[in-house]
Amino acid sequence: MIHAKRIVLMALSLLFLFIRVLAHGDELNIKPELLTKILAGKGEGELGFRESRGGGEGDTSPTPPAFFNDEIYIFDNLNWRICIFDLEMNYRREIRITGNKTSNSLQAAKLYVFENGDFSTSRSELLRIGKNGDYIYGIQHDLFPRNLTLDGEYYLFHDYVVYQKDNGELGAIDSNGKFLSNEETRVLHQDLLETNTLQKESPNLWNAITRFLSENNLVLVNDRFLSNRPKDYFDLYRIIRDNSSVQPKQSILDAKLRESSGYLYGFDNDHNSYWQFSIKSGQKEIITVFVVSRFGEIINRFRIDGNGYPIISPSGDVYLVEEKFEKNSQVVFLYYRVKRKW
Repeated sequence: MIHAKRIVLMALSLLFLFIRVLAHGDELNIKPELLTKILAGKGEGELGFRESRGGGEGDTSPTPPAFFNDEIYIFDNLNWRICIFDLEMNYRREIRITGNKTSNSLQAAKLYVFENGDFSTSRSELLRIGKNGDYIYGIQHDLFPRNLTLDGEYYLFHDYVVYQKDNGELGAIDSNGKFLSNEETRVLHQDLLETNTLQKESPNLWNAITRFLSENNLVLVNDRFLSNRPKDYFDLYRIIRDNSSVQPKQSILDAKLRESSGYLYGFDNDHNSYWQFSIKSGQKEIITVFVVSRFGEIINRFRIDGNGYPIISPSGDVYLVEEKFEKNSQVVFLYYRVKRKW
């Protein structure tokens, strides 16, 4: 009888450990699926990138794509076009960009898509390109207010480019490339606050959040900050934990992570954020991806087997692109995908 009880207890212990591993994703190591290999070049379906450091014709550096209407848009800034693929990375078509072509505009940067299909990208110049490829405007960064640093991270809201100045104030640019006045920006800011689902949780929570935003000169849009500093998000998760009836089963606040080591990859349509953290394991630093809800709960955590910069799609699938040289010195871009399982 005692032997049988031990067996049952051991089985329950193993089952508990198995459930814990699944729930916390401690040992989950994902091998991405290779979708396609794209040649670097100027032909149809090929891609070319110019590095942000002002490289020459042969320099390559894949730019983060945009997702729009179940398609993937990639800014081929070396060939001055936008190449469009389906979600399986099958080539669909291209949009040739016409009009002004400055050397700064050719530098690699993240691509954004407006609701109407226009495009935006920014490195040393903020560009707006029409959905048919017509050049609408380009604003050199040295023309921006002195208290603004626009390094490729901003937010598109309806027809506006929305950004945060170094002093914490909100700034915005309309569809014609005009900077909004302070009064116009204040009105727009109220509309931006309405995009946050957290304000619908409880008046007590939202009051605490708005106090935090005001005291720290932060802007929250669609449950995300216009800055990507991990500390801002961890502070927000603490406010949610202390002022909300929703209590995460496993909060990222309890994971004992070094906030300064975190890097935010992006968000999916469910307002989940995707973070990279370096975790110490013996003498090794293990790079782990955490999927975190808007309440700060760890939904999943995993390691991706392979190289490449993770790109988060609206559905939560994770795409990666890796640049390689083949034996004949041909540059190729390998696009991988990790299907969402959480």
